[in-house]
Amino acid sequence: PVDRNSYESQRKDRELKVVSQVDIHTAALAKGQKLVSLAEQSLISHLQQALQDSASLAGALKYCNLAAMPLVDSISKAEQVEIRRVSLKTRNKQNQPDSLEYVLLDSYAYSRQGGAELFDAVQEAEQGYLIYTKPIFVKNSLCLQCHGKVGSDMSQDHADLINSLYPADSAKDYSLNDLRGMWSLRLSVKDIVQ
Repeated sequence: PVDRNSYESQRKDRELKVVSQVDIHTAALAKGQKLVSLAEQSLISHLQQALQDSASLAGALKYCNLAAMPLVDSISKAEQVEIRRVSLKTRNKQNQPDSLEYVLLDSYAYSRQGGAELFDAVQEAEQGYLIYTKPIFVKNSLCLQCHGKVGSDMSQDHADLINSLYPADSAKDYSLNDLRGMWSLRLSVKDIVQ
């Protein structure tokens, strides 16, 4: 005997469907927003927990040095999507933008200098892939304690600790609401269509 519900489900899955570029970009935007939100929440909650556990910014800095990249990587692996945080002024060399990311990030920086409001976006990447980007801003004084100006936002001790953990650090001297970098997700068009 044939299970009618199973048959109907399989038949619907096999039907030809027309998917427009707009549909693909809309779905990619929604997926990018969901994954970035998940990554941001994970990073913030783990950072807050590290601050609470160590009762010091120095302890949280040491935690970030060891755990920030693996947290984002674990979401990348679970979702089978390449998720990166890139910047023109990096703290970790692994966050340097590739050539496409550099162009998009530079475009965000140029638009910001002109006073434009920045939004997340989906662009064509290499064959069969889209890239979702979302700007990252310095949102509050907590961010400035690690990315601000030495002497006014961050202590010399914290600056020295950052320099010892990240010898090639250039991710400082930011002010509130500055563009810090961007999220970058490579999304397979095939996966989005499915």
